[in-house]
Amino acid sequence: MTDVNTMPFEPWPECDVHVEHGLEAVRLAAERSDVIVVVDVLSFSTSLSIAIEKGAEVLALSSAQIEELGGRDVVARTFGAHVVAKHRDDRDAKFTLAPSSLTNIEPGDRLILTSLNGARMVAAAASTSVLVGSLRSAAATAAALAVLLESQPDRRITLIAATEQWTSVGRGVDGSRIAIEDWLGAGMVAAYLADKGRTLSIEADIAANIARSSTGRLEEMLSCSVSGRELIARGFAADVSLAAELDVTSVAALRQPDGFFRPRP
Repeated sequence: MTDVNTMPFEPWPECDVHVEHGLEAVRLAAERSDVIVVVDVLSFSTSLSIAIEKGAEVLALSSAQIEELGGRDVVARTFGAHVVAKHRDDRDAKFTLAPSSLTNIEPGDRLILTSLNGARMVAAAASTSVLVGSLRSAAATAAALAVLLESQPDRRITLIAATEQWTSVGRGVDGSRIAIEDWLGAGMVAAYLADKGRTLSIEADIAANIARSSTGRLEEMLSCSVSGRELIARGFAADVSLAAELDVTSVAALRQPDGFFRPRP
C-alpha cells in the first residue's frame, strides 16, 4: 500500500493567478518558472514604481549581492548608477528607499535599489520573468501580465505579498511578519486580472475581494497598518500617502535581460 504521507504534494493550485507571501514562496514559484510579481508596498515597490514612471532605470540588488560585487562604491561605478542610502532618514543622500526621495529622479537616471525584503525577493526569483507591482501601478501591472500570458499561455502568475522584518519595530527580534499592505497590493493586481478573465486561487480571490472593498480607504488602511504606523512615527507620513495612491501610473516595471527594471507601457 502506498503511504500517502510520502507522496509529493503540489501546493500551487491549478489556476492562472495565485497569491503567496515570503521569500520561500519566491523560490518555489521560480522553480515552477512562474511569472513572479513582487509586491512590497512600504516601500520597495512604491519607490521602484515612482522611479520607473519617471523614466529611470532600476536595478534591484540585495545587500548580499552588493557585498559580493565589491560594495556600494564599486557597484555604483560598475553600473553607472546611484545607490540608495543605507538609511531612509539619511537627509544628505540624494536617494533613499523612501518614495518621497525619488520624486525628483530624472529620465535616464540609473538607480540601485536595495531593501531587506523586496530586493531580496527579486534576487531569489533567479532568471524567471519578474515584475514589481504596487498600488500605484496595479492596473498597469495586470495589463502587462495579461499580455505575457497571451504570448505564453502555459505559464502562471504568482503574486508575492512581501513580508516585513520584525527587526524594524523591535531590535533583536528575529523573523518576519505578514504585511497587510502587501496583500492589498497583490489583491488589487489579482482583481484586475480576474476582470480580464483570469482564474484565481482561493488565496488570490480573498486578497482580491479585500482589495476591491478597500479602494475608498487605502490611505487610511495603510496608515493604520503596523508598517504605516511605524513610518508615520518616524516622520515619513508622505511615503505612506504616496504608497496609497491607486493607479496613478500607466507603466509597469518589468525586469529586463540585463537585470534592470524599465517601464513597460
